[in-house]
Amino acid sequence: FDGKTGDEKFAYMPNAVFPALSKLTAPTYIHRPFVDGPLLVTEANTTNGWKTVLAGTFGAGAQGVMALDVTDPEAFGVDKVMWEFTDKDDPDVGNITSQPKIAKVKRNGKTEYFIVVSGGYNNYQNDGKSNNVGDGYIFMLSVNKPQAAAWALGDNYFKFKLPITDAAGANGVGGVSVDTDNAGFTTALFAGDLQGNLWKVIFPSDDPNSWKLSHGDTPFAVFSDPLKGERQPVMAEPTLVAGPGKTTVVVVGTGRL
Repeated sequence: FDGKTGDEKFAYMPNAVFPALSKLTAPTYIHRPFVDGPLLVTEANTTNGWKTVLAGTFGAGAQGVMALDVTDPEAFGVDKVMWEFTDKDDPDVGNITSQPKIAKVKRNGKTEYFIVVSGGYNNYQNDGKSNNVGDGYIFMLSVNKPQAAAWALGDNYFKFKLPITDAAGANGVGGVSVDTDNAGFTTALFAGDLQGNLWKVIFPSDDPNSWKLSHGDTPFAVFSDPLKGERQPVMAEPTLVAGPGKTTVVVVGTGRL
């Protein structure tokens, strides 16, 4: 919308929610989400130069995330739709309810920008495809993927598995925090899951094969009730704070439990 007049500049309806649109006009309509996830507007250097990129999640409306080129809202059209990434592209994608982030990384000597999201919740439910397991994930999606190109793991997107620690319990991953060095390059990603785990992904070099969980298949930290020993879900995005001696303090809230 135009901030001065309130006039609508453009609108975009993701393909992922098309199947549910007819419900909006049904006489028996009962509210359901469509595109209710948080948005991020950021700058990224793409193969076509610097762009203003809008990345948005579908929240409970569908399982996935989108990226739009909104550099010039007056000229928005189908060619400005960068991509959508859903569980049809990768079955480990769930309902993403946290804000996407931007990550600048060095890959094989070149600087690249990625949209970073968690796999969200309910990725074991069939909304196109299902992973049937419930492992958590963090995804990095390239802003340079051509619109018509297919998603290719290890090429235009990467993912990190956060192993489920209790197969009998529900799982899902909350918001992702990005830690950077003084030049803005990503040094680590942090995210928590519903089973009380805090995970850390590290980037030791510009070789993607070195990008991994900091402690192998074990969490960076585990949160549990000190009296009963019950796991405390981490749903909120971890907050990164500068600490003494150039350290980074990770602040985590464990929510309702």
